[in-house]
Amino acid sequence: MQLVDEKSLESMKSAARFSALVGCGIPVYVGHPDESPRSKARPVGKISRIFSLGDGIGVEAKYTEEAFRKISSGKLKSMSPRWRMQKLPDGRFRPIKLISAGLTNNPNIPESGRVVGALPAGLSSARARAEKAEEISRRAKSAAERAQKCSESARRLGELSRAATVETRMRLAKPPAKTGGGESLNPAPKKISPREMADLAARRSEELGEPYSKSFAAIRRQFAFHNPQTKGIK
Repeated sequence: MQLVDEKSLESMKSAARFSALVGCGIPVYVGHPDESPRSKARPVGKISRIFSLGDGIGVEAKYTEEAFRKISSGKLKSMSPRWRMQKLPDGRFRPIKLISAGLTNNPNIPESGRVVGALPAGLSSARARAEKAEEISRRAKSAAERAQKCSESARRLGELSRAATVETRMRLAKPPAKTGGGESLNPAPKKISPREMADLAARRSEELGEPYSKSFAAIRRQFAFHNPQTKGIK
């Protein structure tokens, strides 16, 4: 009795990697002609991947055009493995290496090794490229959205920073009043000339990029008009 378990899978995958490294790979034949050392049968495919199915193993293989047509048309429906076995103490045998596989309609174990899907090589690679392109597109879109959010945050931060800078400049321009004991009081609005107020409003409008009228209103709340008196000439 055969025992195909996780250890069996790992052993076969390790052996398959070694076969690929030395350039052999795991061949696929029609039937099992390689059981005879005198056979000169040529493989019709090569297994490229071994993977777990939970209750067994699955393989992915590439075929010649003729073999692929027979599989697609249903002339060849199953795949029979040729294993190298390890005898266990309980009398069972564990497959540890997949030597080859044979396409057949009469597998040793009924309903096993059934070919469940086939795609032309060109279509398979085209689908893989399409899926890859779709993934790249999704990532690019996500990156663009993140960049847009960062840009908006930076713009808002810049506006707040410029506003804080202007407000600080305005406050520094007003010397604080103090009591007799040296404690600061809320100073009365500093008086400046209309020309100075207009200059400050223009500067604020330019630095913040806001309408002049809005800047003038903000300056007007911080300063009071002072109309300098001119002395008459005697």
